[in-house]
Amino acid sequence: LVATEAPRHATELAREAVAAGARTVVAIGGDGTMNEVATALVGTDAALGLIPCGSGNGLGRHLGIPGPG
Repeated sequence: LVATEAPRHATELAREAVAAGARTVVAIGGDGTMNEVATALVGTDAALGLIPCGSGNGLGRHLGIPGPG
């Protein structure tokens, strides 16, 4: 588990995880976090797992994944 510290940090962390051999990267957050992590995984064989817990959760709702509350 690694927490982000600034904008675009999730992209950096996800790229590092894939470079270290991760086959699945799970993002916990809102649409912005999901976008950052997904950006890092484009063109790789790694899968994206998502746990929506942002304020809007548009992606999670669209995919039928229940969010908080």
